Amino acid sequence: MREFGKNGTHNPSFEAVEREITKVVNAKYAGWPAADREDLITRVMESYFHKFGRAPLPQADDGTPLVPKAWLRTVITNAAIDMYRHAERRPADPVDFAGIDDPLVEERLHRALDDRAPSLSTLVATRVRIEEALKQLAPEHPRDVELIVWGVVADLPIDEVALRAGISRDAAKKAVRRALDRLRDVLERDGR
Repeated sequence: MREFGKNGTHNPSFEAVEREITKVVNAKYAGWPAADREDLITRVMESYFHKFGRAPLPQADDGTPLVPKAWLRTVITNAAIDMYRHAERRPADPVDFAGIDDPLVEERLHRALDDRAPSLSTLVATRVRIEEALKQLAPEHPRDVELIVWGVVADLPIDEVALRAGISRDAAKKAVRRALDRLRDVLERDGR
């Protein structure tokens, strides 16, 4: 392995820093989705190179690079908080999920709403109608859209929905039910 990369990055230092960041992020934020953990690692790597540049790290007696672990842990925590705050401020995008191509979406929505709307199969006949109803719900109730996407469209376990929403399991059940009630109201109001 070359000691320096083509852009002047000291490879052993880069690998040591990346290894330490990955270890801390995967241990401390194991409940986060893999994509979010990767984003966090990338943000911290950017912060590291902005602060310390590409130069080699000082080395221990055995020749391994001395990674600034305390600084990295602080930056990891701050970056995670920033990501969480950004996710809270950003409104839910009702079509920003992969589940819409799932052939069972209508069936899950029907099953979730069926107790009060026996004719739901006619109300939710196409994926376009689902997206339209979610778009209508999003401005006033962005959290409801997230809960519906997580709990029904993506069909995540209620424990995962609770973790993502930052609430208890029972509160997540109630919140998903309330969100489905609001979705039902939108669908019935618009005669879909």
